[in-house]
Amino acid sequence: MVNVTGTTNESSIAGVFGENTGQGGVGVAGVSDTGDGVRAVSKSGNGLSAFSTGSVGVFAEAQGEPGVVGNSKSNDGVRAVSQDGNGVSAFSTNGTGIFAKGPTNAGFFEGDVVITGDIDNDRISLLEARIQQLEHVVLQLQTTVNALATVSHAH
Repeated sequence: MVNVTGTTNESSIAGVFGENTGQGGVGVAGVSDTGDGVRAVSKSGNGLSAFSTGSVGVFAEAQGEPGVVGNSKSNDGVRAVSQDGNGVSAFSTNGTGIFAKGPTNAGFFEGDVVITGDIDNDRISLLEARIQQLEHVVLQLQTTVNALATVSHAH
């Protein structure tokens, strides 16, 4: 049984509307012990649209599960676009700022990448060690070439 219902066929009129003009008041609230507190479903438009002129558009907080989950069968699970700020900002007090995993690439960057900390990667360490070995070999070869050139000029 539904306690409140609203129906309209006018695109400019909401089926159900709630407004609270008090400081910090809530316009519409939904609470459930085991199901969705609020559910939004649409066949062709946005399932949920949120707009704010003075604060965040959508705020989510959870205790033991992710704060926000995005899931799509054929497009981005989550998409972030900004005109002037960061497209995505990620911060963690005790964990990893960004974690990415994929069957092809964990990440793809189109454009320059700036790193202000260290890169911890075994392959890079192996390459650095190999470069040092090659630099040592080059120095030995330069010494040998110089010695041969000196002997050649002496004769």
